[in-house]
Amino acid sequence: MKLISATVASFTFAVVACSSDPTAVPGGVAPTPTTPSDPAKPNDRTAPTQKLFAVQTTAFGPSTVSYIAAVKSLNAGEVIDDAKSIEVPGYGIPAAVEPPDGNLYVLQDSAPVISKYRVNDDLTFTKGPELNLAAQGYTGSVGHKGPGHIISPTKGYVIDPKTYQLYVFNPTDMTFTKKVSLEALKASTTASGELETTPRRRGKDLVFSVHFVTTDEAHSIENLSVYAFIDTETDALTSFVDRSCAVGSSAVASNGDIYWNSSTVVSADFKLRGAPAGTPCMVRMKAADRVLDPTFKTSSTAITGADISGSVYAAPGDFFYTLAFEKSLFTGAEPATADDYFFAKAWKWWRAPLGSTTKGEEVTALGISVGTGFTIEVDGKSYLTSRGADSSSTLLDTASNPPAQALTVKATIVSVVRVK
Repeated sequence: MKLISATVASFTFAVVACSSDPTAVPGGVAPTPTTPSDPAKPNDRTAPTQKLFAVQTTAFGPSTVSYIAAVKSLNAGEVIDDAKSIEVPGYGIPAAVEPPDGNLYVLQDSAPVISKYRVNDDLTFTKGPELNLAAQGYTGSVGHKGPGHIISPTKGYVIDPKTYQLYVFNPTDMTFTKKVSLEALKASTTASGELETTPRRRGKDLVFSVHFVTTDEAHSIENLSVYAFIDTETDALTSFVDRSCAVGSSAVASNGDIYWNSSTVVSADFKLRGAPAGTPCMVRMKAADRVLDPTFKTSSTAITGADISGSVYAAPGDFFYTLAFEKSLFTGAEPATADDYFFAKAWKWWRAPLGSTTKGEEVTALGISVGTGFTIEVDGKSYLTSRGADSSSTLLDTASNPPAQALTVKATIVSVVRVK
């Protein structure tokens, strides 16, 4: 049963791939334009006359499944047609080139396969070629966190933080190009790396953080992060390790500074294990630097006053939103795991200026949420994702204060991509 049906409020929801950096796409030569409706030639680069968007939702359970549907807009009254959606086992992570060209690339996590689709004006998908990376050693199973990127029409990336490899492919003809070692990211011998959900394009660099979760039954989070820079022209990796805290999400200020914050899971995990485990933090990297700013360090705890607080969601005017756990709202037995906190509907929203080290303001209009969500950044705008206890989720447009409801889906919204 498909669970992507949605209702949309009065806000237009224009989307591109999950990145707020407006820099031009480097590298690559566009192929010769072809007829958009010709399924045998799904590489049209002509200017689109109709915007199209792909919305991915995931229904969690014993057999996790994702759905990707195309829509022409997300204005009031827009209807998502479940019958035309793509069903993908596990996570089916969508990606598209910027500027969009009508092609959608879906990276499976249950198999080492990238599938290419042409998104048609009637909201259907025409299946194109697939690329299987099994022979190159890729196994899939990297989850939803930032693994696939279309750098240009002729260069795409699959980042595997489990085996520390970068797989480079050609999106136009769907052929494997090369494999690049990311072994320098391996900062722990007892934990597995996890990417942040929204790697950033900064000039020719793809910039992202990696945190580490132990491979034992406890799945504890280690108190360290790696900050990585992949040169998208040469595919070379530069990185450094910060052993002072673990971060999991980021926001970009209008001047290009990047702010990373510990996630709600990191904060909950550290709280359960006590001070020796680590302390949540928010750090900054200035636009022209490849090091953390030594003059700035704070935390969501300082912003909200709550001892369990985390994640960062960008908003216009160089503000950000974060979540704070409110113990008085929690019912049931004392939380025993980070997930007990994470999925509890006992989190409040807070808002503050990026760069602030003092207490912000509670956004009571957003109500009570669970401690999980995905960053959706589209056309230079940012949306919060508020997830209900029934696993439904709502996109909240931060263009207004407080953010206004844009889209509610009876599953978890994981990613939104503009394809035309």
